[in-house]
Amino acid sequence: MSRWVVRAMGLLLLLSLGGIALAAGSGAALHQGTLSFYLEDAARPGLYLLDIRTGTRHRLSDQVTGAGGFAWSPDGTRLVIPAAPLVEVRQFSDEDFVTTVIAPGQLRLLSAQGRSLGSLATAAAFARNPRWSPDGRWIGFEADTESGMLDLFVLPAAGGALHNLTDTPDALEEYLTWSPDSRRIAYQAIDFRGFRMDATRFVYLVNADGTQRRRVLDNAFFPAWSPDGGRLLYFHWGEARELFLTDLAGPPVQLDDALYSAPAWSPDGARVAYVRQTGGRAGIRILGADGRVQQDVPPLFASATPPLWSPDGRWLAFGALSREGYGLYVVATDSGVLRPVLRGPGMLFPVWQPAP
Repeated sequence: MSRWVVRAMGLLLLLSLGGIALAAGSGAALHQGTLSFYLEDAARPGLYLLDIRTGTRHRLSDQVTGAGGFAWSPDGTRLVIPAAPLVEVRQFSDEDFVTTVIAPGQLRLLSAQGRSLGSLATAAAFARNPRWSPDGRWIGFEADTESGMLDLFVLPAAGGALHNLTDTPDALEEYLTWSPDSRRIAYQAIDFRGFRMDATRFVYLVNADGTQRRRVLDNAFFPAWSPDGGRLLYFHWGEARELFLTDLAGPPVQLDDALYSAPAWSPDGARVAYVRQTGGRAGIRILGADGRVQQDVPPLFASATPPLWSPDGRWLAFGALSREGYGLYVVATDSGVLRPVLRGPGMLFPVWQPAP
């Protein structure tokens, strides 16, 4: 089965979320923040906003783009979402599929109220996982290339020339993350030269204009900039999965082990949150930047998405699968109290809206 078909199957799986019901009492005593999430519902498909204080949800758009992710502008007034490309799929035998991209994917802009603000041409197939630069001037994203790998691209948020940051036919680059000053990008790369099953994983840094690309970490995944831009968290890839902190000048410091997801800094840079795997179950851990455990949400879940901090740092949001089914949860970061916000038959991937 081709690489294209595997990705298409993953896209369909993430689209199959089904209907979602609000959890009883979900609005009581919660931060007045807004979560956004994708939902494919037979009756009401689309992109939704959820006010976790009142428990009400509002559909922004019916343009569901699947597993491509989406991002808010830093000022919370706009969204960028990938528009699904037109694809022709042909089957020549039971195990041989060929896909042809008829039109490349575009990035679509929406207002915070769901009004279309136009499209940004990417000239690349399957553009997805856009990331807005902190200064609001640029949008970075991943896209498939003719080699079948992923490259990283940047284009002006106001429209303009597209720039390929990586252009490496033997490596897959993903998980683009901007430095707080919008001048540099960290990302992870998987080197497939020789088509080895044990492909090597690295973390790279590159300037936003594509210059001075350099490998900075080996056997590393999921880089995360500290809010002051001076340090990187990363997930060590090996027999032991460990969380490390580095300033790239001295030796890295191990903070924890049994890591399961990408780590996330609190807005003030004082804490770190991530999914931690214990006995085959997933929970949420909050560490101080010094590595001391502050809160532990018990490992109640079969799986969970990486937790995301609310803009004020008071709450974490994540999607998870438990014995009760799929749901969207929030955690009070001062007490570790866990609360379900949505219930449904499919995994949810929330994103906080910055305060407009």
